[in-house]
Amino acid sequence: MKQHNKIFVGVDIAKKKFDVAFSPVSRGFVYDYTPAGIKLFLKELQKAKPQLICLEATGGLERELVDQLQQHGFAVAVVNPRQIRDFARAHNKLAKTDQIDARMIARFAEMMKPRLTPVLSKAQQKLSDLTACRRQLTKLITQEKNRLASTFDAEIGELIRQTILFFKEQLKKIEQQQKELIAQHGWSVPTAVTIMRFS
Repeated sequence: MKQHNKIFVGVDIAKKKFDVAFSPVSRGFVYDYTPAGIKLFLKELQKAKPQLICLEATGGLERELVDQLQQHGFAVAVVNPRQIRDFARAHNKLAKTDQIDARMIARFAEMMKPRLTPVLSKAQQKLSDLTACRRQLTKLITQEKNRLASTFDAEIGELIRQTILFFKEQLKKIEQQQKELIAQHGWSVPTAVTIMRFS
């Protein structure tokens, strides 16, 4: 699909809906996050022919929409939410609604031209998912360790230690699956690292 218009699209995605904004034009839409809603969005995009569609990474919630956009030939960038927050802060845009967020994401895409998110194979997507799980478990372990350090009740402390051990066991399993997946597909370290960055 040829995309020649200098239009950038920002998408703020939630569990049941997603807000959309176009930049530099002031156009905003809200769609149900359903197959029907995605279909309506795709029709609007086919008319607009945007240069880039930008979304925040939301722990996997965005994946269905990203897959559909890429399958239809649109350029997509999934970015770290921190980048959008920093961008909004730098432009003194601190108000928060879903539509404002979508407009800010569109403006970010227009000004910063973020790197495109590649189309991943099923195996690559699995490695990315495992990386996201590993990152979340690492955070949980840190949180539980902090909680343990501030707990004086012996029984509660023991429960927290058991929780930490369980998380660590899961972490080892995930890391082993990552190693096996990388070896199975013969990915080099730089290739694997690149894939994992898109988790």
